[in-house]
Amino acid sequence: VRALFQALGQIPEKIRVPWMLRNIEGYALAEVAQMCDSSIATVKRRISKAQQRIDRRIGPDTFAASNTSPSRLNPQQESPRHG
Repeated sequence: VRALFQALGQIPEKIRVPWMLRNIEGYALAEVAQMCDSSIATVKRRISKAQQRIDRRIGPDTFAASNTSPSRLNPQQESPRHG
């Protein structure tokens, strides 16, 4: 988990925020797009770019987007979105 957050800290905010909203907080793409004042297509591109950078830093599949959830990242703390 520490490696993931270190990698996220090195990613520009513009692509980090959509990735975190989608993969950590669990928001739908449409919600992320609205929060980021962007189109869904733009949000998808930014999430993909962020995932590529994370994969380069900590290795693919270490924290793949499909396997990332608030409970997997911190089982002691529920996400505000889901709690």
